Amino acid sequence: DILSRPARISKIISDEFAKLKEKFADRRRTKIAQDATREMSDEDLIADEDVVITISGRGYIKRQPLTTYRQQHRGGKGVIGMTTREEDAVATLQVANTHDYALFFTNKGRGFSAKVHEIPDASRQNKGIPIVNLPGVQVESGETPVATIILNGFTPGSYLAFSTKKGIIKKTAIEQFEKVRSTGIIAITLDKGDELAQVIQTSGEDDLVMATRQGRICRFHEREARAMGRTAGGVIGIRLARQGDLVVAMAVAEPGADLLVLTETGHGKRVPVGAFARKHRGTQGVRLIPLEGRKTGPVVAVRQVSEADEEVILISAEGQVVRTKLESIATRKDGSAQGVRVMTLREGDKVAGIAAFRTGLAKRNDTGDNQDEADEAPEVPKVVKAPRPATKGGTPSKGKPVAKGKPAAKSKPVAKGKPAPKKRTGR
Repeated sequence: DILSRPARISKIISDEFAKLKEKFADRRRTKIAQDATREMSDEDLIADEDVVITISGRGYIKRQPLTTYRQQHRGGKGVIGMTTREEDAVATLQVANTHDYALFFTNKGRGFSAKVHEIPDASRQNKGIPIVNLPGVQVESGETPVATIILNGFTPGSYLAFSTKKGIIKKTAIEQFEKVRSTGIIAITLDKGDELAQVIQTSGEDDLVMATRQGRICRFHEREARAMGRTAGGVIGIRLARQGDLVVAMAVAEPGADLLVLTETGHGKRVPVGAFARKHRGTQGVRLIPLEGRKTGPVVAVRQVSEADEEVILISAEGQVVRTKLESIATRKDGSAQGVRVMTLREGDKVAGIAAFRTGLAKRNDTGDNQDEADEAPEVPKVVKAPRPATKGGTPSKGKPVAKGKPAAKSKPVAKGKPAPKKRTGR
């Protein structure tokens, strides 16, 4: 009947559109620009998202949304963040945005670059892809990525500071790394037997700290290390006095901020920058954390943190990840304190990397235990049932016996001379 009557069809369609308009009509959420001539690029269509980048010692890389890891209480075991082979281990961890640039530096002092969104997204159980599969990254045999710098642009006036395991420091203007060949570029010339340890970004007017595996730290102004070209070798930053000691970390040290110190066994602490007096480069430094006779293990990371850094994320060599609040890590007044347990590790595992960050994308109420373990049930208060009243014979009725030593409450006797009031009846 409807199909044979065109007027009826038009009426039905008109009524349906009127209902849609009444239900969904609102102000236009886009602007029609007649003079818009800019062409859209592929990057304009990429979601603006905070991600976690992990790289293994054998060069496997991947990224995951930061929201993959729920916030936990300090000392948790974490969740699996990267699956590695038996002979492999996680080397570095960074928090970045999909529109950032990533500069990778290897143990041999060479640098490569890639855009964060070019790093493949993978699940927590996936080990990622070889870093050589990224466009513009051709790592040679025997090279291992040891440091990653995340940039949203190459601002003139800032620098990249390089530290080696033997205590050498070198500073180079950041614009020299804006154009990187696919075969890589030389970032620092290393002495025989030396390797790159850490790379950080500086402003040119910062204080720097260099920390060693055996718990020594040296603070000095970066002006003592003048800017050099990419192929230069650098100068002495910290003098290693103990046999077998080596540099494991370098960080900017701004007055008023804290240094977050982390050991191999998952212990950590915050220490005010002011606890370490500024000296000159080339000294042996002062104590950062006590290691003699302690079970804390050697130092693996030192990062500057502040009130803006609301959270930290840790990863172990076997790929376990913990994300926790920065405020849960206690602040100690100097280098004599041991610290608190930040991450619980399995036997044979050790902390590999840490990143401090803040994000507006993560939900603030996303707290609790990790998603691989059952949440602890809240403690239910015990309910004590009152005993049933006794029967006429004085024997309690069936059910739970009356607790010994707790006689039933007696009714209050009526006061003498005060007869019970009579019930009033209506006339």
